[in-house]
Amino acid sequence: MIRDRAERKIAVVKLEVIKDSNRTTLITSTVIPVQSHMGETAAAFTARSFLTFAPPEKLTHRAATERLAWVGSETAVAISSVWWTAHGAVEHTESIAASQKDGANVVDVSPVRLNPPEAGAVLCHYAAACGARRQRYEIAPPNTSQGGGAEIEFRNDFGVADTVHAFGTVERNAKPTYKTARIAGRRHNYETESEVTITCYFTPLGTDTRQVESVTQADEVVLLPMRTPIMPVEAEIKCTDDTTKIN
Repeated sequence: MIRDRAERKIAVVKLEVIKDSNRTTLITSTVIPVQSHMGETAAAFTARSFLTFAPPEKLTHRAATERLAWVGSETAVAISSVWWTAHGAVEHTESIAASQKDGANVVDVSPVRLNPPEAGAVLCHYAAACGARRQRYEIAPPNTSQGGGAEIEFRNDFGVADTVHAFGTVERNAKPTYKTARIAGRRHNYETESEVTITCYFTPLGTDTRQVESVTQADEVVLLPMRTPIMPVEAEIKCTDDTTKIN
């Protein structure tokens, strides 16, 4: 992997390699930005994995936004899903085509994009496959989120859009600042600003916390569904059964 914190995007570059004094060769290569140490080559990682640090089994919900991105020749992902119906559990398969964005193949695999096998079917879990790449999604039971939870979209370590869900409580605190002047015997406030702090508590994450860590390092972070820009200023991750907090 090549670290490029300035560009933070996937790009195709041409490298000129001098083989001898009389001849040069142009090599076209895809450069993928990444901030973390991978422990393997870019070719090996991209062949077996989507461009995300999400855990292999990601907890999501029926209204969530889920995207997958990869670098490779594949143009679609195969979706296998399990639905609960009046007749019991039913398996269903379908394919979703990808589009090109941010230098990668990107596909929307949000639960609402999936086609139920019959009317009234309830999605239980599903998996996306593309070549050797796999990503599984478990649908959270109703009322899992405390106080509404939060859905965060961010540009991850690979320069593509990713999402993470906080199923714990979400606290919103506003701290107004202003100046005061007395005009014609009456007091008026001016230069009024309000700094809003949003604290998201995650449910226990298990051993894989890299996706949450990526949020704190991201250049672009928004709160869905209104796409409100936010800036992470503090993160506390504990290796216990307690919740994980991000400010």
